Amino acid sequence: MIIPNFNVARWVGRAIRSALAQTGVPVEVIVIDDGSTDDSLAVIREFGEAILWESGPNRGACAARNRGLALSRGAYLQFLDADDELLPGKLAHQVALLASGGEAAGFVAGAFKRVDTRGMVRVVRPSSGDAWTALIEGGGALGNTCSNLWVRSALMAAGGWNLRWPASQEAELMFRLLAAGARPCVDPLPMTQVYAQPDSISNSSTHPVCSPKAWRCWTEIRIEIHEYLRRTGQWEQARRDVYQMKMISLARLYSRQDPVEAQRMLHRALGRERLAVRRPHLLYRLAFNFAGFGFAEWVRAVYGHGRGMIKPTSLPTSPLPMIRCGAGAGHRTAELVKLSPRQPQGARYSERAEAGETVWAGVERSRSGGDPRGDRPCRAGEPCRDCPAGVPGPGVDERAG
Repeated sequence: MIIPNFNVARWVGRAIRSALAQTGVPVEVIVIDDGSTDDSLAVIREFGEAILWESGPNRGACAARNRGLALSRGAYLQFLDADDELLPGKLAHQVALLASGGEAAGFVAGAFKRVDTRGMVRVVRPSSGDAWTALIEGGGALGNTCSNLWVRSALMAAGGWNLRWPASQEAELMFRLLAAGARPCVDPLPMTQVYAQPDSISNSSTHPVCSPKAWRCWTEIRIEIHEYLRRTGQWEQARRDVYQMKMISLARLYSRQDPVEAQRMLHRALGRERLAVRRPHLLYRLAFNFAGFGFAEWVRAVYGHGRGMIKPTSLPTSPLPMIRCGAGAGHRTAELVKLSPRQPQGARYSERAEAGETVWAGVERSRSGGDPRGDRPCRAGEPCRDCPAGVPGPGVDERAG
């Protein structure tokens, strides 16, 4: 188990204790301190000979993970950010999954619990559909760095972590693993807790529009996936549909910060491809293909009133299978299972990427009687058509009730 650490003295002890608490399999815990300037080293030294640790100059999380990879000796690798933690039994459970997955299994795509800065917990489960489609979808559809368990031989053959990516690093790594023939084994049990600290990568990895750096990395990796699949004859219609929808949805969100950059990146992502996704409104599709994204968004705002002009697509099943365990679900779910004290007890948010719909169920309405993410009137269980495909919303806001 490899734990890179940089200036999180407050949490690194919790991460190490969760690693040492794993039972059922032998565990080697390696902590790589990446040039911390706080009290991290003092906390790490307290564990004595129970762990192997090393400190060096600050070179970034990927370099620290690669250093731990070089020091490791186990057949399986668990990467754990220093501000996250594993639940008891996580390693033994996922090692058993890999052992039953055959030689093609290159990693476990694991579910996880995301705890935001308000204390709200959202369970994110991986998709059991097409692996390439799930990778394009992102947002936990193929797990994340800490919830996944990696086969060391597959990781070494892929070249380890790529130092040139400051964000979306696990997506780029899984891209190389899939391209090399590795297949994910899906684990729907959330046995990792990922904490979104205000200054952590985890706080923006699910929302690529949080920063220009995250947006560019997220988009560039999907463009590389798109080009690879086209070049190798694997660019199927189902994958193209999800790719186009994700790019348009994220361009729409990022255009609120930088509309010029959003249109430039979208043009680079789609090139001269016509918008061919099967489910958008015909008027939007015609406007996009005739005059581009800006004009299509204007048409959407003027004539569509933000409703029904583009609908999310489902995650389809494709000839490239994912290795399932017995409890695998056919769709990805994300649920808020805990509320902050300031919010009403009865409110719950449920997002379900199934049949192309995002569903709000049992949500307390805002004072205006509208959708919790806006003032559009809606009913419980009704599809929220204003929400971009696969981009989790902020949950129940403080106007609820």
